[in-house]
Amino acid sequence: MTEKETIEKYKIDIIENENSIYELKKMRPFGIAAVILFPFLIPIIPLRGKKMTEVFPYEISLIICFILFSLMYISIYYNTISKKERQIKRLKIWISQIEKGNI
Repeated sequence: MTEKETIEKYKIDIIENENSIYELKKMRPFGIAAVILFPFLIPIIPLRGKKMTEVFPYEISLIICFILFSLMYISIYYNTISKKERQIKRLKIWISQIEKGNI
């Protein structure tokens, strides 16, 4: 693969990563809605033969589920975005090094 093809491939990867970050940010309200709605459903679903409401009161199980879902959403969301941003920075550095002729 020539330098020109490599640079074009990296630029396409940068555009794809930027688009995926944009899509993630666009879907943020749906993720927040899921974080709010799922804790109301999970305590009444039987897991291993018992409902969560049989072990804890409904209010406590609701708070536990809300905290767990919000932590999972935040960690997955920001981890994915930071990975994409790091990859974009790395690709831009590689492009600049290829154009300078350091590689």
